[in-house]
Amino acid sequence: MHYFIKNIETPVIKSFVDYWDIEKDNFNKNAKDNGMMHLINYEREFFDMMLGEYYNSERFNSGNIFWHEHPYFPHVDLWDSNNKWNVVVPLVCQDDDQKLIIFDQTYHEAATWVGDITKRSFHGNPAIYKRICDTPGVEGLTGKPCPDHLLEHLPYSPDFYHGLSGTAIDWEVGISIEFKAEYIHCSGKMNTPKIGSANFLND
Repeated sequence: MHYFIKNIETPVIKSFVDYWDIEKDNFNKNAKDNGMMHLINYEREFFDMMLGEYYNSERFNSGNIFWHEHPYFPHVDLWDSNNKWNVVVPLVCQDDDQKLIIFDQTYHEAATWVGDITKRSFHGNPAIYKRICDTPGVEGLTGKPCPDHLLEHLPYSPDFYHGLSGTAIDWEVGISIEFKAEYIHCSGKMNTPKIGSANFLND
């Protein structure tokens, strides 16, 4: 298993959501998703106040609260060389079937895979207009179809995920999910918008 889960107390989750409610109209309009996701960035002081009892704030590189209503494409968060670990904190979930998919495969450059699904470009993360399995440098590919237990939670064509394996983690409010930044990950299918916190830590 290449991810770690911690329980996060309810008052911390509430403080995150309250901050989002106050700041949500001031989202970063130049975010890497070009409008697909709304981000409210924050600094180390806020991270320390929210999550300092769970994680060493000296490791903090950057963080944000995000909102989106469409599944986010497979990607790695290596747009900054100091990003070594991701800590994702679900804040709002209105869909019991919502998942965070963490694949077993890794990639050591900034990337968001869109295949032939869209011509969208991304700020910070270069878009790759091919399948992950067709991308040189991806490590751990299986050479087999993606298993059904993942495909049932994934949007887009099964062929897009050929060669991938991994875990579908419940988008559960009250936990944090920590994993190394080079692991490819994405949103599962979405029926309702979701809100979360993404934090990028060094070693």
